[in-house]
Amino acid sequence: MQALHQALHDAFKVRDQSPSRREAWHRAAQKFRDYRSEVDEFLDRIRDADIDGWAEAREFVFSYFAVDPAYFWSGHTKQWLIPKIRGLDLDEAEKSIIRDLIMGRIHNGAMREFRHFCRLIPRVQNKSFVDDLNHLSDARDLSVSSRARFALRYLKAADTAR
Repeated sequence: MQALHQALHDAFKVRDQSPSRREAWHRAAQKFRDYRSEVDEFLDRIRDADIDGWAEAREFVFSYFAVDPAYFWSGHTKQWLIPKIRGLDLDEAEKSIIRDLIMGRIHNGAMREFRHFCRLIPRVQNKSFVDDLNHLSDARDLSVSSRARFALRYLKAADTAR
């Protein structure tokens, strides 16, 4: 997918230089749109399914979150996968994956689905995680401290709702 995305980007840059390059750009765009991987096919099966009780899908979703892939549309994929786990009774390993992913976003930059993962904080928190968030909220790096404070708001909102 990354190679197809790069080919599309390269073709886009020169598309106005000639009719043949414009046609090459159209072909590159079509190849990019048509690409399907085995992961895409499994994700299609998961999209409309309830994964509670479907061990293979549940394992896939948490493995996907643990790997935290970054590719074209991966943020959208994570965003629609998150509601799939909201109603699940999470075990400690699954909670840890979500906590680690949130911490990674705080340290390395929030992506489009950061807010959606933060909504899970009340369900995955533990003392160490909250202590880390509080510590990072005072970080020298203003981006890190801002994201940590953002995450803490979800914890405080859940406490207020109780």
